[in-house]
Amino acid sequence: MTEFRYNYNKRDILAPARQFITDRLLVLDIETTGLSPNKNMIYCIGLGYQDEGRIQVHQLFAETPEEEAEILSRLNQISRRFSQVLTFNGTTFDLPFLRRRSAFHDISCGIDHLRSLDLYREAMRIRRIFPMREYRQKSFEQFLGMQREDTMDGGALIPVFRRYTRQHQPEDLHLLRIHNQEDVYGLFPLLSLLAYNRLVEQGAFQIAEAGMTREEHPRLSVRIRLDHELPVSLQLLTEASGGAFLKNTDGLLEFPVHHGVLRHYFPDYRNYYYLPEEDTVIHKSIGKYVDSAHRSKATRENCFLSTETDYLQLKGFRKDSFLKRSLKDKDTYIDLTPWKESLQSGIADHPANADPAFTDLLNRVICHWLSEYPEP
Repeated sequence: MTEFRYNYNKRDILAPARQFITDRLLVLDIETTGLSPNKNMIYCIGLGYQDEGRIQVHQLFAETPEEEAEILSRLNQISRRFSQVLTFNGTTFDLPFLRRRSAFHDISCGIDHLRSLDLYREAMRIRRIFPMREYRQKSFEQFLGMQREDTMDGGALIPVFRRYTRQHQPEDLHLLRIHNQEDVYGLFPLLSLLAYNRLVEQGAFQIAEAGMTREEHPRLSVRIRLDHELPVSLQLLTEASGGAFLKNTDGLLEFPVHHGVLRHYFPDYRNYYYLPEEDTVIHKSIGKYVDSAHRSKATRENCFLSTETDYLQLKGFRKDSFLKRSLKDKDTYIDLTPWKESLQSGIADHPANADPAFTDLLNRVICHWLSEYPEP
């Protein structure tokens, strides 16, 4: 077994990522001779961690297949001081592979006591906001503006390792080392992707301003202040549902405001009568005084009251919404009438500070809109 170490200046890592790096975080990436742990081995375990304020990449390299047990045992020694393991798709590949190979050698697995943070899974939950069609580690590195020396993938390196075990050529060893080295180091800047998760999934922002324009096709504009700096600006635009521009710790979102007639459906329709001559419904506590010839039991389809209003229209959002265009309508409609006057008074005089309910509503609308943004 051979160990290799590389030191990096933490200040060279993207600033939005540095806040997520702690002394208890262990970055991990493995290189194997195939996808199945029952038939293949681990020839390199790449580790990354913070050490006295610097970033260290530490590789455990098996010069021969017989040294696999040795690098697994060395992992056990190193991992003891950490509490969390960071991977990219490690939940599916790296961690199960390590457990299986450790069991094969009758060695306790060095990562079983660590909480797992899988950046691939974190990113995939909010993948709609990222302008890419592939979600590989290198794709996210390119999104962040990172560059690599390594041009190969793990599968292409399998014959390189097998050739190295026979010939021990320095050129082959360099290819094997640089690929894993850059995979491990690359996960540190990729921690900045968590800023997007905090924004979309946790609503880590504050509403600064909100207002509604008075033009023929009005829009609701909302300015936000993000709790975590974004590493890369995002411009998200749709023709139907609005858009967002997010940069550093600032954001501007605009939603089209619609005007029209909506129906408020009553879920407890059995408690209502339908008055066909007036095309309306009335609660039975009052309707019992109406001549029975002029009333009938309300149904799911006709138990509603119509209202003309200004509203936002969102896909999904709330399954318990009672405002609809028709009973089978699955969109959510948010009535802006209670806040329209205040919103139209100007973007600086928004009602968010005065009305916590409206602030909470806007927060949830923004998070939902970002999470449901159309995939590229």
